[in-house]
Amino acid sequence: MASFPQKSGSGRDRPTPIELDSVFVGVDMRRPGTLGSSQAGLVNEAVNVRFRDGDAVTRGGCLVPTHYSANWGTLLGAGEFSDPDGRRWTLAAAPGGVWLLGDGYTPACLSIPEPLDDVAGVEIVQTFDSVCLFRGRGKPVWTWDGNRFHGWAQVSLGKPDKDAPGFLQPTPPAEFGIVMADRLFVPVSRDEVGWSDVLDFGKFDLTLNTQRFNQGEDDAIVALAPYQDRRLVVFKEDSIYFLENIGGDMSAVSINKLPGRVGCLARRSVVEIGQDLAWLAHGGIYRMSQTETGAIRSAAVPMSEPIRPLIERINWRYADRACGCVVGGFYYLAVPLDNSVENNAVLVYDLAREAWQGVDFYGEAPPRSPGGITFPDSPGGVPSGSALVQIAPPMRAPRATAMLGASLFGRRVPMMVDGERFVALGQGDRDRLDGGERPVTSRVRTRGYHLGDLRTSQLRSVAPMLGERGAAVTLRVHKDGQAETLTLFEGRVRERERYTVHAKADYDLTNAGDDFAAPYREDYLWLAGDGAMVGSGIPLALVQEWDGASPVLFNGRWFAVEIEAAGVIALRGVQCQGLGSRELPAARQ
Repeated sequence: MASFPQKSGSGRDRPTPIELDSVFVGVDMRRPGTLGSSQAGLVNEAVNVRFRDGDAVTRGGCLVPTHYSANWGTLLGAGEFSDPDGRRWTLAAAPGGVWLLGDGYTPACLSIPEPLDDVAGVEIVQTFDSVCLFRGRGKPVWTWDGNRFHGWAQVSLGKPDKDAPGFLQPTPPAEFGIVMADRLFVPVSRDEVGWSDVLDFGKFDLTLNTQRFNQGEDDAIVALAPYQDRRLVVFKEDSIYFLENIGGDMSAVSINKLPGRVGCLARRSVVEIGQDLAWLAHGGIYRMSQTETGAIRSAAVPMSEPIRPLIERINWRYADRACGCVVGGFYYLAVPLDNSVENNAVLVYDLAREAWQGVDFYGEAPPRSPGGITFPDSPGGVPSGSALVQIAPPMRAPRATAMLGASLFGRRVPMMVDGERFVALGQGDRDRLDGGERPVTSRVRTRGYHLGDLRTSQLRSVAPMLGERGAAVTLRVHKDGQAETLTLFEGRVRERERYTVHAKADYDLTNAGDDFAAPYREDYLWLAGDGAMVGSGIPLALVQEWDGASPVLFNGRWFAVEIEAAGVIALRGVQCQGLGSRELPAARQ
């Protein structure tokens, strides 16, 4: 919310203008520093942040789960499998075999007909009670029957049947496929899709059961997706088609095309968002929905418009490698930003609030936007004397080749595959990889506060309301102009032993007094190295609340507050106070 006290009287008796946000809901990066009071609650930038219950909080950490780790070498692809008993599994394709992974289960390697060394990537698709592994054009499709004691085999027509038509053939070589309406659909050429018999993914009639999608274009098929039960969406590089009226009888199918030149860049970016579809195209992330009359439409403006500066940083030459998933009410899309040729960043969208959460970087300090100052990549990005320092050896930041949902500790979590390992996101409060760890470095930059006036005002104080735990916090103020920034404090760390009240003895980090959760401690971070006695319990999620004001003397038309922290923070609100243009002496305007 925003507040502008009414001015009354004259001279210095007028109340000083105050503007604030007490609720944060999402990100809008389109108007740096000038989001007005009507956009209260939106921030201009968020890095490694989630918006929960009105607060902007540090995202969860990441780790490599034990049950999703094995000596497989290179990971060529991954997929999900749900067995007849309802258990969810993850399949990971490696050069020497396909691994069956599950929460609480020892990884098992399933044999394959031949090594996958020469394959750049594979697609794993569940086909009814079985699974298909697509190895690319010209390579036969493999299948697995779902029995963990059986291996993979090449798809065949099975035993000869004198009553079966002689023109049927097994699943044709393809790069990928999808299952809908009890059939398997695969691309059989650049612009042609074929489908199997009902309930039999291994039998195809490519003479009759195919459809070409081409109205004079030369673009290739990129992805397929089921939509609203009866429609197959065919994504091409520069166009989108629909195969409608899909069912047991395919004689009534028809083709329609989405108007415009919107296509799809990355097959793995296509996800279902409720009853809609979202995907990465040239210029942004688009969303497809159905109107009340049943027509299909895609907005002219991409759903990623609020984070356009991030979209403009995508390395479009390698954008076809983008991959996404929907887990826990969030759409995660891994993309290559700046000069990276790999997916080094994750864009996050909140489906419930329909708001962007910003961008995540895992296992490393987040960079500034091009032209800005890079946050120091010292151990943990904090002072060397702090308890927050990184533990050797240094970590390798993950680079996503696939994103999927997987079961971990009894719940479904987003999982990143980076070519060598599975990395579970949203776990704990630190990034833990390769035996090392570092606190998550987050950054929030608010909208621009005008102090009730569009002309030059004077900012006198900034009061962020913060919950902190084990954080080294930096506070900056930006104003209109080029790189006009004032740093109020940098790398401030609260003392875990100290109390905020006077004449109270320091806290013993061994918890000898069984008083870990005693009130008024500056910081409630617990570290395993403290050797603390558990006593009646050590609550690990405690944060200490701070709301002190920092004095400022800064003239400008608007002011944006930036909080950067290595560690856990929860930004509850921000209040700015100062003098409007009518109170400023003429010489200072």
